Amino acid sequence: MNIRLVSFGSLWSVKSPGETICEKAIFNTTGFMPGKLHPGKGNLPATTIKGRVRFDRAYSSEVTIYEEEKGAIYESPGFERFDPGDGWENRVLFRHRQNNKARVDALLVRIDSRIHGRVDFRLDWKTRDVKVIAASSRGQYQETLLLMGPNGKITTSIGVLELSWLIEHSE
Repeated sequence: MNIRLVSFGSLWSVKSPGETICEKAIFNTTGFMPGKLHPGKGNLPATTIKGRVRFDRAYSSEVTIYEEEKGAIYESPGFERFDPGDGWENRVLFRHRQNNKARVDALLVRIDSRIHGRVDFRLDWKTRDVKVIAASSRGQYQETLLLMGPNGKITTSIGVLELSWLIEHSE
C-alpha cells in the first residue's frame, strides 16, 4: 500500500539506536506538551487512542527531518494493531519512499479540533475507509491522526469532512 503524508501528529520521538538497524526508528503521534493546552513537542500525551506511525531508518536512512516529508508517498504494509509489550496500539509503518507519481491508496491526516472541529468518539463518526491511528485530548483541544482511504469521511462538531483527492498514477 502507498500512503501520501498530508500532515503529522504533534509529537515526534526517536528510538535510541539499538543493536540492530531495525531498532533505529522515528515515531510520530498525537499529543500535548505537559502542562500546555496546545500541541507541541512534549513527552507523554494524554492519549485517548494509543498509536503511532513509525519511520524505519533501515529503509529511509537518508531522511533526517521527517516533518519536511509532507506530500511524500511511502510504501507501507498499512494499518495494523501491535503490542510493543505495554499494551496494544495502532500502528502504521513507513518503509521506502516512493516516486511522487506512484499510485496513492490512502492519506495520513491530522485532525485538529481548533481547525476541523471536535470528534465525538461515542458516535458513528467515520466511514470504513478511515482508520484511527492515534487520538489525544486535553481540555477543549483534540488531535486525531487518521489513515483515510479515497472515500473516507468523518463527522466533527462542525460537520462532515472529506478529503478531495485525485489518485494519479502513470503506466
